[in-house]
Amino acid sequence: MDPIQSYMLIWTDGGCHDSRGPQQNRWPQRRLPFADATFDLVLVSSVSFCPREVYRVLKSGGTLLTSQAGTGKYGPELVDLLEGTPAEWSLPENRWDIDATLDEAGFLTVEKLESQESSTYRDIGAVVYFLKAVPWAITDFDVDRYRERLYKLHQRMKAEGGLTTVGVHRLIEVRKP
Repeated sequence: MDPIQSYMLIWTDGGCHDSRGPQQNRWPQRRLPFADATFDLVLVSSVSFCPREVYRVLKSGGTLLTSQAGTGKYGPELVDLLEGTPAEWSLPENRWDIDATLDEAGFLTVEKLESQESSTYRDIGAVVYFLKAVPWAITDFDVDRYRERLYKLHQRMKAEGGLTTVGVHRLIEVRKP
């Protein structure tokens, strides 16, 4: 007989996580609303979570699977090309070393996979659509404010047959001993 399995999907409050990992003197804001050792598996599909909190709510032997996306490793991104205002957490001095933070929390590495992902934009309309759908890519993006820069990029895209950006995607599996 198969054991009964239950699943829970929660959205954490913005105060419960930070893309840079655990922050000193902010622990009460970061606490997840679950008892210690509650879960066998935690799935995190964004960069914002607190490894120490996930460690706390995982049972011994429990697994954390997280999918992490990154940009800028393989060339200029839209924020660079449009001279845009990046999200504060994406600046080099604010980037989170997730590997070190997972180790510090006490996790044991099971597997870490990394791949390159490319996005090709064939026209400036696709760029505008993306920037409106992903407002954290350029935090002050507005078509009117960026009109001249968009036009320059449009000219470049016409001359080069489009624009390809390349980012990184990571899948990380760690286990609580």
